[in-house]
Amino acid sequence: MIVETKNGPLHCRDEGPRTAHALVFVHGLGADLGCFMKQLVRFRKHYRVVAFDLPNHGRSFTFANGLSYTAVSETIKELLDALGIERAVLCGLSMGGHLVQHFAHHNREYVAGVVDVGSTPLHKPLPRMTHWKLRLFFATCRFIPKRILVKIIAGKDRGRTEKSKDYLINRITVRTAKKDMLKMLRVMLKTARKGIDEPVEAPLLIIHGANDQKWLGEKAVRWHEEIQGSVYAAVPAAGHIANQDNARDFNRVLARWLESIEDFPKTNKT
Repeated sequence: MIVETKNGPLHCRDEGPRTAHALVFVHGLGADLGCFMKQLVRFRKHYRVVAFDLPNHGRSFTFANGLSYTAVSETIKELLDALGIERAVLCGLSMGGHLVQHFAHHNREYVAGVVDVGSTPLHKPLPRMTHWKLRLFFATCRFIPKRILVKIIAGKDRGRTEKSKDYLINRITVRTAKKDMLKMLRVMLKTARKGIDEPVEAPLLIIHGANDQKWLGEKAVRWHEEIQGSVYAAVPAAGHIANQDNARDFNRVLARWLESIEDFPKTNKT
């Protein structure tokens, strides 16, 4: 289905009972809503599940100007309002994890919980040296052919199974223009450097693939130790796209955590 926003059409899927708890999925760089198909199928019987193509991705609109995490957060808010969802658990993968944290920080009344998959805490700004190294890398990306840039972004740790690797590479290759990838990379870097003022105030599930990059797993553990009441899980036999690599264990962890949220609203307006 298509939801109209002030900046253009947003492509999304909205499934499950309209009066059930709402679960909204936000994909990462270069992907689309298909990233979460195994979760939509698993949870749509008992939850209202929503997945959508981010701006500059898939079949959604592209920001001509003004692309930022703030602008994307406003688009997510428009989507929830258009669907009549007052509160939801938001689940973000990689860049989507940053977007979910950013949205939750600025729109707390909409957020019943946050699931961060393979991302880093946005309230911990990037170290200055890391920031400058990434700026140098992104500057060189302009001169890298798209097919090579896609392989770099997909990376050896991004998908453990051939199916998940093919999904990501094909989506970036077919659906996402190089200029849009570079725009999002610049926005990611700028926001990660600035960060947000404080940790997200909502029930938090921090989850990543056990075979993802080591530094990311270490950050996830430290993040969990810092946030009282948070839940941490490493999905076995899974890389960066843990929800695809090992959907069975990922879904089991997510289902158990969702059941633990005491103030998750029983209904949403429609």
